[in-house]
Amino acid sequence: MRNKEEIELGHNIRLGLNGVLELWTSADEQLDYQRNVPIANVSAELFCQWCDDYYNEDNPIMLKEFSQIELEVYKEFDKVICDISDQIPEMTPPIEEFINTHEWNIVNKAAMSTLKKLGLR
Repeated sequence: MRNKEEIELGHNIRLGLNGVLELWTSADEQLDYQRNVPIANVSAELFCQWCDDYYNEDNPIMLKEFSQIELEVYKEFDKVICDISDQIPEMTPPIEEFINTHEWNIVNKAAMSTLKKLGLR
C-alpha cells in the first residue's frame, strides 16, 4: 500500500511530465515564458524540466503511479528528447531561434503525439 507522500509525489511527477509536454506543444507559450522570465533560457529549460520530472522508467514511484502503457509512451518521448539533445549545441539557442529549427519541430510533434497517446489531446 502506498503512503500519502508516495501518492502525492506520483501525482506531482504526472503533473510535471504532462505540463512539460504541453509546453513543448506551443511555440506561443514558450515565447510567453521567455517574455515573462527574461533571465531564463527557455530552450534549455524545456529539456531540463523533462529530465527533472522523468527520472527513468525504473523509478519505484513511477512504477506504482503509471500504467505500463504510460511508461512506454513517456519512454518514447524521452528517447526523442535525448536524441535531439545530442544533436543540438550544448548552449541551446534562444527560444526565438530554436522554435524555427528542425530539431524543435521534431520534439514539438513528439510532444503532441505523446499527449494524444496518453488521451490528453
